[in-house]
Amino acid sequence: MKKQMRNDFISAGIAIAFGIFVYIMSGSIVVKRKGGDIGSAFLPQLIAGIMIGLGILLFISTFLKLRRETSQAPKEEKDGGKEWIPTLLSFANIIVYVLIFKPVGFIISTFIFLVAQMWIMSPVRKPSLKQAGIWVLIAVITTLAIYFLFTKAFSMPLPKGILSL
Repeated sequence: MKKQMRNDFISAGIAIAFGIFVYIMSGSIVVKRKGGDIGSAFLPQLIAGIMIGLGILLFISTFLKLRRETSQAPKEEKDGGKEWIPTLLSFANIIVYVLIFKPVGFIISTFIFLVAQMWIMSPVRKPSLKQAGIWVLIAVITTLAIYFLFTKAFSMPLPKGILSL
């Protein structure tokens, strides 16, 4: 089995297990409903369901790809043994995001997280000014869209952090 397929099976298993964990843990969220609001546990349960579904899709697609390629001759991969670095950097990025979320606030911490994650996942180590500008634009639009969705549509306050000064 190719190294990439093995990694896909592992990633699918982790996504499914983590989605189940998040779904179970979201059951302990105190639901504070205001009027006709959907409640505090809805979004974590929705994200957990999406994670489980995507994990299952990845597992199935990898399994089907493995069945198709079993009849072909195996090819060697030349990845230099560094395929784990983006995964490690992504975990570090998430940890930093969680640590700075409340003190710095949602808007700034989410913006930093998104730009850093786009850099981590990009194959380009030194992005051009245009590419960096696109990353910043995507991060600004996404951060503000999520902020207004939560504060206006869901009536859920997000940490203001240093912006509340």
